Amino acid sequence: MAIHITLSAFENRSIIDAVLKLPRLERIIIIFNVVGEFALIDIAQLLGSNLNSVYVQKHSALKKLRQAIEHVNLEMNNVPGGG
Repeated sequence: MAIHITLSAFENRSIIDAVLKLPRLERIIIIFNVVGEFALIDIAQLLGSNLNSVYVQKHSALKKLRQAIEHVNLEMNNVPGGG
């Protein structure tokens, strides 16, 4: 089941910025998995890595992205008229 999320231009830009700030390997894994819909095992093969390593890197990246999004949400809520 696909989940569709509508984002404002500001939120979308904030997510892109957060992805671009990830370490290179985490960024590659997130882009392949989330955008390209590659399975983690396929990403591991492409990178010449093992599945466990890719899994750990993906979850590390997701944790960083969640923190970045929470930070943006806090900033938006502290701006008059921002939320």
